[in-house]
Amino acid sequence: MTEEFLQYLWRFQLLRGRLVTSSGEEILVIKPGEYNTDEGPDFSNARIRIGSTLWAGNVEIHVRWSDWQKHGHTQNKRYENIILHVVGEDDQPVDRFSSEGIPILCIRDNIDLSLLAVYHELKMARRWIPCENMISMVNPVKQHAMLDRVMAERMQHRANGILQLLETCHQSWEEVAYILVVRNFGARVNAQAFEWLARSLPYCLIQRCRDQKFRLEALLFGQAGMLHDHFIDEYPRQLRQEYQFLRQKHGLVPMQDHLWNFLRLRPPSFPTVRIAQLADLLHRQNRLFSQILAAATIEEMVSLFECQASDYWDVHYIFDRPSRNKRKGLGYEAVELMIINAAIPLMFTSGHSIGRQDIKDRSLDLLRQLPGENNAMMRRWVALGIPVSDAWNTQALLELKEKYCDKKKCLHCAIGKSILT
Repeated sequence: MTEEFLQYLWRFQLLRGRLVTSSGEEILVIKPGEYNTDEGPDFSNARIRIGSTLWAGNVEIHVRWSDWQKHGHTQNKRYENIILHVVGEDDQPVDRFSSEGIPILCIRDNIDLSLLAVYHELKMARRWIPCENMISMVNPVKQHAMLDRVMAERMQHRANGILQLLETCHQSWEEVAYILVVRNFGARVNAQAFEWLARSLPYCLIQRCRDQKFRLEALLFGQAGMLHDHFIDEYPRQLRQEYQFLRQKHGLVPMQDHLWNFLRLRPPSFPTVRIAQLADLLHRQNRLFSQILAAATIEEMVSLFECQASDYWDVHYIFDRPSRNKRKGLGYEAVELMIINAAIPLMFTSGHSIGRQDIKDRSLDLLRQLPGENNAMMRRWVALGIPVSDAWNTQALLELKEKYCDKKKCLHCAIGKSILT
């Protein structure tokens, strides 16, 4: 038995039988109170009739009576207005500050043992998700309601991060878009390195050089720390020469090349290839944020991120190492991830910041136009009977798995609550 479980029982009034204080007075819960996740009593503004007296105030919950003192509540002013102390075990009495006894409710005999057994099974489960063998019994309406909730939480979390970035970018949405898009060229493995690259190159400098693709390539490869070597091929030698000029002119400090990860990546995802594709995107697209905001269909959004590495990379993945001839455009799957992780959060956050619900709705509608990801995690959800019809579903399921299932926050999940009630 845990304090979290006792809080859950009290919050949703899942206690059975008569509730009686340790002194024998009957308890009628009119309002259990508002659940508090911050410091202070577990529930505030409760209304409880104890005997013939109606009380209004706070409720504190512990596994044992003695936890009151162990948690340091005796000298804490936050706990002066406690009207009921709810405990799982009655190991000793506790006095109020004024030496009047706080009414104590021991709920050990009011707990449904079958409910406790299910809770223990969820908490002790070593399955992929705690409710793996029970989720199929949950009403699909409740499943979808939880996905709605976690999707809203995911978008709000991303919006908060973007708004913080906007502050550091002096309220320039175009610069925010530039940093987010560049970061997403690194996918998961090189995302941080690509973000450092973007931050090391002012957006105004990128704009100044965007008409000359070769100059953009020199800036990006040079700042990435990839032009230190003495090259054999003419192309990287020219890039190096151009970057040396730009570095001196603009006082640039390049990154260290060890920050880039090539290990266990397929060659088309090498950061060299991605940087070449990025240069083409920045060359072709001006004011990317404005174009993202204007996109009305998923086809329009996809077209924004179509880009090709320059000809040299047709036969290379790394400088000076020839490879089989293959045109290296940004693949559709990479474009989809760019839209999901950069473009749509940007659109949603913009709508949120200016109070435009229509823009927020359009961003989520675009997400529903993208097919669901086909990866190991999504296949596990499908095997459990959870549909993965579009990218909206996959993003919601990712959030559910990461923020609730992996942390075993079953008592805070609508699916878990359905199983426990």
